[in-house]
Amino acid sequence: YRKETQTAEPGYYAVTLDDNHASVKIAVTQRAAIYEIGYQGSATPSLFVDLQHGMQNWWRSPAERVLSCDVRQEGADTISGTLRTSMWITRTFAFTLKFDHPITAWTDLPFRDKREKGRRFVLGFDLPAGGTLKAKFSISATDEAGAKRNLAAEIPGWDFAKVRADARAAWNKTLSKVSAEGDAKQLMTFYTSLYHLFIQPNDLADVGERPFYSTFSYWDTFRAAHPLYTLVAPERVDDFSIGNPSVPAPESVRETIHALLDSVEPLALHGYPPAPGDMGARQSLAEDLNRRFGTDYDGSELYLTCGAAASLSCVLSALACEGDEFVVITPCFPEYT
Repeated sequence: YRKETQTAEPGYYAVTLDDNHASVKIAVTQRAAIYEIGYQGSATPSLFVDLQHGMQNWWRSPAERVLSCDVRQEGADTISGTLRTSMWITRTFAFTLKFDHPITAWTDLPFRDKREKGRRFVLGFDLPAGGTLKAKFSISATDEAGAKRNLAAEIPGWDFAKVRADARAAWNKTLSKVSAEGDAKQLMTFYTSLYHLFIQPNDLADVGERPFYSTFSYWDTFRAAHPLYTLVAPERVDDFSIGNPSVPAPESVRETIHALLDSVEPLALHGYPPAPGDMGARQSLAEDLNRRFGTDYDGSELYLTCGAAASLSCVLSALACEGDEFVVITPCFPEYT
């Protein structure tokens, strides 16, 4: 596809797939999405469904992402199933996928690796060349019945424009919790950051159930995101604790924690060590280098990092000038400052 054909906004995405001769639009609700696929040209419309592909950790082969896959056709226009996947954590989720045209053909594709479990298949429809296909998709962390309830509640019909408009209104309401002043670039940066704040954590509860939040990353968010939640979304904060362990810690563990807290300075309880590293360790390293290599370093001149990536980040930060450009290979983890 060509990047200039993309349109993205909260709750909506569109792109033209030149190689596939189709335009695709997607609008979402909290637990579901609706697709509008406009086929171009004279070829018979078809749809490739890939249940193996998805977000994947860099240290694991994509072939190992799906641990189990159960999928089946229900009636003329619906596919439902359950997948168990392993990425950052192991998770089981159910889904239902419904089309506005009957499925007339289903061709399974072979696995590309013996470790794969996720099925891939190509669907055909009772749809003429150049036609438009709509699809509705929903998920549930509970079961397939929950996925179907979510779809029925959030996208009962096929009105794509309404789903998009509702998503836009919902995000405008959320982002308007904070009023900001500045030029266009500053406002774009600010509200983009606020949008990022509110796409996490994920509410895994089905429609009608009390929120059950997941995908927390406390070690990344405790300094800024969670204090900000208490200011701009206090109504959500109480529910964040649901799903956390509720088993009391053993007495021996509690005693150890209390002893540790009593033994350190109060300021040591408030976060990570300084980004350059502990000064005592840095001074010891300087003395070792001076002894072994005849150098004359002081601890204040050294950065002690947790790995090569953080070291390179420090070096680049020191050498970079305004306007310089760098190629950053992902995934990467920025250093805490």
